[in-house]
Amino acid sequence: MPHPICATKPRCGLSFALRQRGEVDFSWKTGRIGHCIAVQEALPILDRQDVAFHNWLEEQMAALSSHSGLALDDLCFGEAARASVLKRSTKASNGRDWPRGAHRAFARLRASADKGDLAFGWPQGVALPGFFQGTAGIGYQLLRNDFDLTLPDIFTFC
Repeated sequence: MPHPICATKPRCGLSFALRQRGEVDFSWKTGRIGHCIAVQEALPILDRQDVAFHNWLEEQMAALSSHSGLALDDLCFGEAARASVLKRSTKASNGRDWPRGAHRAFARLRASADKGDLAFGWPQGVALPGFFQGTAGIGYQLLRNDFDLTLPDIFTFC
């Protein structure tokens, strides 16, 4: 149940979600990466001078860029999502290290795929064919990054 004020004011709802603390969750589905995508999508709609959102996004992008790599590789909870959100932010990087972080994340994914050593959450050690938690999503992100930038960003449609 959303906070009553947040239900009527979308900016307030997003601000409220970003202030929540707890165990660090980097996933797209339930964590930081999902919040980053929400802020990236909201910034063009909100006032461009919304310093609080810009600062929060910069802080998150710095943390995601410097991270050594997530344990899983899938699009929902893993490295494919981290690589994608970093790539989405490279236009706004203003000389920061985010593009390098995106390049490292995609290189790690590519190397794992080449070795047939992609990591999935459940069932452990089993390569799933699915899009969000399997090889299809990872393949799509690699294809989009390496060969065809005209393919739509999957997070735009979710």
